[in-house]
Amino acid sequence: MASPYVISYDLRKVRNYESLLKTLRGWGCISPLESVWLGYLNGTATTIRDALWAHMDGDDGLMVIQLQR
Repeated sequence: MASPYVISYDLRKVRNYESLLKTLRGWGCISPLESVWLGYLNGTATTIRDALWAHMDGDDGLMVIQLQR
């Protein structure tokens, strides 16, 4: 069952991050702010983080938070 997540990133180098954005869009996420995304996703925060991290540089920042009551 999908859970709501907030995903935020801080891209510190100039690079083409189209694959990161394409992945988030492909998952059905929406972006209310430039580097903040919301979506109902399957898996744990760790699994989602690892999948997104593959599209980022080692000095970038990434936060994945599962929303709960």
